[in-house]
Amino acid sequence: MRHTDQLTRQEREVVRALLCGSSNQELADQFFVSVKTIETHLTRVYRKLGCRSRSQVIAAYYTGRLRLEVGESLMSLGHGAGGMGG
Repeated sequence: MRHTDQLTRQEREVVRALLCGSSNQELADQFFVSVKTIETHLTRVYRKLGCRSRSQVIAAYYTGRLRLEVGESLMSLGHGAGGMGG
């Protein structure tokens, strides 16, 4: 099982948002960065997790091969009132 502890905070946040089905443009808008920055984060995530695509990351999560740490919440991603900046 792969854990997200090898990912940076930003990479973990992108993974959590990816699990919600956000497109690269939606991620960029949500995090107030460029689409290119999101693509860079995703490339690093794929490399660190041994995945080749966002669907492989999602599949790894739903099959239990990828686990988010306890206490990490989608609320910190802008899916709640606080947004990414708190």
